[in-house]
Amino acid sequence: MHALAMGTIVIVGIGAAAGCTISPNANCSSDGDCASSQRCVRGGGLAVRDGVCVDLPAPGPADAGGDVEGDLDSPPDVDPPPSDDTAEPHNNHTPSDTGPGEDRECDTDNDCGEPLIQEIGECEFPDDICAEQGEQLVESVPEVCTEESVCDYDPDQATQQTTACHRNTDEIPCDDGLSCTDEAGCAGGSCHSDAVQPGRCLIEGQCFESNESNPDNPCAICHPLVSQYQWTETGDCVVDVSAGGFHTCTIDADDHLQCWGQNTDQQTDAPSGSFSQISAGSFHTCAIDTDDQLHCWGVDTTDWSISTLESFSSISSGGLHSCAIDTSNQIHCFGDNTYDQSNAPFGAFDQISAGGQHTCAIDVGSQIECWGRDNHHQTEAPSGVYTAISAGNFHTCAVDSSGAIDCWGRDADDHEPSASASTEFVSVAAGESHTCAIDTEDQIHCSGGNTFGELAAPSGSFTELSAGRNHTCAIGTGAQLQCWGRNTEGQLDSP
Repeated sequence: MHALAMGTIVIVGIGAAAGCTISPNANCSSDGDCASSQRCVRGGGLAVRDGVCVDLPAPGPADAGGDVEGDLDSPPDVDPPPSDDTAEPHNNHTPSDTGPGEDRECDTDNDCGEPLIQEIGECEFPDDICAEQGEQLVESVPEVCTEESVCDYDPDQATQQTTACHRNTDEIPCDDGLSCTDEAGCAGGSCHSDAVQPGRCLIEGQCFESNESNPDNPCAICHPLVSQYQWTETGDCVVDVSAGGFHTCTIDADDHLQCWGQNTDQQTDAPSGSFSQISAGSFHTCAIDTDDQLHCWGVDTTDWSISTLESFSSISSGGLHSCAIDTSNQIHCFGDNTYDQSNAPFGAFDQISAGGQHTCAIDVGSQIECWGRDNHHQTEAPSGVYTAISAGNFHTCAVDSSGAIDCWGRDADDHEPSASASTEFVSVAAGESHTCAIDTEDQIHCSGGNTFGELAAPSGSFTELSAGRNHTCAIGTGAQLQCWGRNTEGQLDSP
C-alpha cells in the first residue's frame, strides 16, 4: 500500500461499481456518482471528485411523491451529530469545509472493493495501480504495467502524488540488462523481479548457461534443474589429468593425487600430500607439489638427482625421461638420455613436452626448439610463433598464433585434426599414433590411428586434454573426467 497524506482525495474509477453501496460522505463530482436517494454536495476549492454524497431528507406527508423543494446547489438540511462527548463514534465522517492541504478524514465502504478509500482517517491506494500519463485517473481494477511503462515518481501526475507507472514508449528502465532474464514489468511504482529464462542461471548478478562452470570453482556448475540462483557442486571433480603409457593420474579439488591402470613399475603408487601439477610417462610419473617441489616415482626414478633447492612451475614425462621448467624459466631433465632427449638447451622457456625419446619446448619468444631422437623427423620443428606444443611417441604437434595446428614426424599429415578452415584451436595432445585438440568452442577434435577407439572423443565442453599411448582423457564441464581409447590395463577406469 502507498499511504497518502491526509487532506488528499483518492481518485477511483469514474462512476460507482455495479452492486456497490455508496455510503454517505463518499466522494463525488456530480449527482450521478451518488445513489438515487443522495445528492452530491461540493466542498468548494477541492480537486477532482471533491464533493460528498449526502442523503436527501425523507419527504413529508404533504409533499409525498412531489418534487423536493429547495436550492439544489446547496446542501439539504442534515441533522447534526450529537454534541455530547459520550456519543459513540461512527465510520462515516462528514468533512468540514476545508481547502486543499488541510486535514480531511476519509470514508470507507467495504462493499465497494479495494479501489475505494481503505481506512478511516487515512487515504490509501491498492497495490499494482497504473496511471496514464497526463491524466488524473486511477484504474479501478489493478493492472500490471506493460513493458512500455516506466517505473518512476512524477509529482505532476494526478492529485495523489504517488509513485505510479507512467506510460513511456521511449525507454524501458525495468529491463535489468541481463541476457538470461525476461524483461520485468512494473507495478505500484517498482520493477517486478525478472524471471530467469529456462535452462539458464542468474548467480551473483551474472548469467550462466546450463552446465557452465563456476569461474572460481571448477567443481561447481550452473544446473538449472537443481537451482537457477546457486552453483551446484558436481562432486568427484578433477583439476588436472595426465594420461601415460598404460596408466592415468589426476589431481582432485583437494590437491590430492590419484593414479590407476598398469602398475608394473609402481607408476601408480602416488605419494600423499598436496599437488598442483601431474604428468604420467610410459612407466613412471612426476608431480609438482603446492610448494613447487618436484616428485617422481616409477621405473628408475630413484636414480634421478632432483634438487630440493629448485622450485618448479611445469613438468612433462616421456618414455623413460622427464623434463621440468623451474620458476626462472630454465629447463631441467632427468632419466634416460640414450638419444640426448635429456640434454636440455640453455635459454628461457615457457612450455615443455617430453615425447617417447625426444623433447620439445616453446621459449619465451614463442619459438619452438626440439632435441633427442629424430628417426621420423619428430624434432624438425617449423619456424613461427606458437602458443602450445605436445610431443608424442614419434611425432609432434603445436598450435600456432592463428589457432592452426602444425604437426611433424611420422604420419604428420594424418595427425592434424580435421576441422573447418575457420576452426581455431587452443591446445593439443599427441599420443603414439593419434592426436587430439580442443578448439575455441571447447570442443574436442581427434585424428590419426583409431585401433583402440582413440578417435571416439566425447561431445561437450572441455578445458583440459591429455593423450597417452593409446588412450586420452579430458576434463569437462563441472571438472568431470572422461577417458576413451585403449583400456587393456584399466587406464580408463577411474576409481
